[in-house]
Amino acid sequence: MAESTGIDFARIRHLARLAKELGLAELTSEEDGVKVQITVTPGATVAVGTPALTGHAPKALPAGRSQARPAKPATPEEQGLVAVRAPMMGVFYRASSPDTPSYVEVGSKVEEGDIIGLVEAMKVFNEIVSEVSGEVVDIVVGNEELVNLDQPLVWIRP
Repeated sequence: MAESTGIDFARIRHLARLAKELGLAELTSEEDGVKVQITVTPGATVAVGTPALTGHAPKALPAGRSQARPAKPATPEEQGLVAVRAPMMGVFYRASSPDTPSYVEVGSKVEEGDIIGLVEAMKVFNEIVSEVSGEVVDIVVGNEELVNLDQPLVWIRP
């Protein structure tokens, strides 16, 4: 079904992550005649919709009622987590080759200096190492995903 509509769901997930990481409230992209609108609600998961397909108007609240705002969730830094960040722009790889296991998974224990992944920039593979010892609690980017300078790749609980 996705092939007949021309929708690349991996690209939509990438755009949704990008919008959330950059703190954007909304992101619209049009590629190959398919328009995708991504709306990020603070404190909620990323909502992805296509305006031409959704067509549903938001329901109004009854008079006198206000919509409660959820408490702002603590940032990873406020939770004591440490980010392993991309030292350069390039393509992130979770393993040294497609047929080898990933360097780390969520729940993996790492030591300072352990390799957590690779970033390829200009045909050079650069090892990305952990600067702290601890447990991997989140892997933010997917394998073979383009990353920007200083973008969080992995969150570690020291």
